[in-house]
Amino acid sequence: WEQAQGDLGSFVKGTPWKHFCRKNLGYLFSILHGAEFIFDFDDDNYIKEDGAGGAPVNILPSEEFISNVTIVAIGQNVFNHHPMMNPSINETSWARGFPLEKILDTTTKGNVAFQNDLPFKSEADEIGVIQFLADGNPDVDAFHRLSKTLPMTFQFDSDAHPVLVPKDSYAPYNAQATIHTANAFWAMLLPATVSGRVSDIWRSYFAQCIFADAGLRLVFAPPKISQIRNDHNILGDLSAENDLYLKSGKLIDFLAEWDSDQSSIPQKMEQLWIDLYERGYIEIQDVEAVQMWLSTLRQIGYKFPPLKHSTEESSFLNPFAGGVLPIRRFTVRGGQMIKLLKGGTTSAKITTSAADDQRNILLTVEKCNGLCLESDRCDAWEFRNQTSTQNETCMLFNNNKSNPLEINQAIDNNPNFVVGFAQKRAGVLKAVVQSKDELPKKKKVLY
Repeated sequence: WEQAQGDLGSFVKGTPWKHFCRKNLGYLFSILHGAEFIFDFDDDNYIKEDGAGGAPVNILPSEEFISNVTIVAIGQNVFNHHPMMNPSINETSWARGFPLEKILDTTTKGNVAFQNDLPFKSEADEIGVIQFLADGNPDVDAFHRLSKTLPMTFQFDSDAHPVLVPKDSYAPYNAQATIHTANAFWAMLLPATVSGRVSDIWRSYFAQCIFADAGLRLVFAPPKISQIRNDHNILGDLSAENDLYLKSGKLIDFLAEWDSDQSSIPQKMEQLWIDLYERGYIEIQDVEAVQMWLSTLRQIGYKFPPLKHSTEESSFLNPFAGGVLPIRRFTVRGGQMIKLLKGGTTSAKITTSAADDQRNILLTVEKCNGLCLESDRCDAWEFRNQTSTQNETCMLFNNNKSNPLEINQAIDNNPNFVVGFAQKRAGVLKAVVQSKDELPKKKKVLY
């Protein structure tokens, strides 16, 4: 390969030996040979057996959707996925690369909005990365290893659900038990000028910055992996992970605000890595590597996916031009409120004058979302959870021509409310049948 013509040969020659980023050559080999998925793993990770004939469980996706995915509502730009995966330790747990200053911030855990089947591809989004958690000695940082009980496990039974990382929130994923789909292959480049304990985490954060524009999503899946960790010097890991401890939080803040008017994924990726070099997250050799990487992908025939979203067209800014979430940090303005529901921990009461006002229901985000779906008049909903009084409120709104609905940035980052908007022209949050008696069990929602 070093003798290959063009950027392929140059990229191979420039890839250092005895560094984690040597994996980049394996990724190129897989892409060159027509891979549809790439399973990125470590030599101390073992696929679990199926329990019947002792065969390994199926790792690669076998259907066109992932079943019963947890949809998360969150008000932070960083998401700690460990709590939703039910770790066995009764202590705070986090993945390697999660910002240390956010460990005790409970709002980074998010809230379960609902569960739904998630297609691998839709017009708006598709799954780009699936990260399997690992039982035994999972991928946590040295601080976690020095202060928490190991081994540990995560829930892996019929009640265990994959978790979809919310848009505009960042979560660290690694190169130890991760599937990339073809439209996310471009994002697999590991930087070479940082330590191996940092390289894959930096890659994950850099990639997620562009995923939103590319319509790609990140899913964490229950553990199909057991890790029997090779011998490590934990204090050596502590030193190698120094950038994660000191820079992850600031990096996420930068990426959350980063924007580019470039019109393609390669252009955005190159610009992002240049900006990251200028801020000291990587060195100039990584900028040269990303330029050769992008040229090499073109040389071997990789087709970059088109951009699907842009900041100007974002549904966060225009609820009637893109879709629905749930989202946070926004409030409903204008429109006409058509229902107001107030509830406690065991019941809820609809306070309008309709005949079916009295219902014995527990108000949740999913219930509020479902009530809006059932109503032909509902264009938006807002759910509030007052933790101090243990009261919930669900408000349904109609888009009134004389007083149109608007989306506004909330003054505070109150983690106790969620807002969702309907896109009527796309049929989102609207029943697909005429009669309420015929409502389907699975309702179509655009996440």
